Amino acid sequence: MLSGNRVIIEADNALQLIYRHQFRRRFGDECALYRHTKWVICKSPIDLPIADIGLVPLSQQEPKLNRYILPLGPRLALQGIFFHDVSQNSPNQTLKRLDLTKDEAQECVDIICSASVAELFCQRRIGNIAESLSRAKTAGVEFLQITNPRGVTSAGLKQATNELKFRVVPMKEFVAFVHSFVKPRRNESTASQPLRIPDRFGLGLFGSS
Repeated sequence: MLSGNRVIIEADNALQLIYRHQFRRRFGDECALYRHTKWVICKSPIDLPIADIGLVPLSQQEPKLNRYILPLGPRLALQGIFFHDVSQNSPNQTLKRLDLTKDEAQECVDIICSASVAELFCQRRIGNIAESLSRAKTAGVEFLQITNPRGVTSAGLKQATNELKFRVVPMKEFVAFVHSFVKPRRNESTASQPLRIPDRFGLGLFGSS
């Protein structure tokens, strides 16, 4: 707003209500994005866990793209790349296959572990999750953290009102309102070994040709 203030929404079970509105507003765009994403089936030499969020989204800056990881089985995952330069994307592509190296598979494990909110599911117990989290942090992998995970999981079980109240608040109160749902990012990046997609992964099977 011109005064520098912001608007917040007040409602009973606001989280569920916002989700419903956002779902209706974003559903078509999200479907189009996934249709234009370049997908590949990846075979892993090591076991992959499944995060409690299912599809893992990761935004990367060099090159600028969205990367997605969806474990399908202990050693099988669907990975996708959506380039910010939309001229490199195209719909209805042939699904291809890629055998991951051990390092590439371990990177997937690290990303999946970092993305998990509260739980990981795996065929065998993973004993080095702390190491995976540390590697992901060193590589600059960071996801927004939910302030109250239990509140999110129970939101869909509560009745939501359709009555919305909008209130103009100063920036400080607006920031506190946002942080009541998601935690603030770290002030400084700890990335010392940024993730890089191998050429055969990003430009070969996932290239624009």
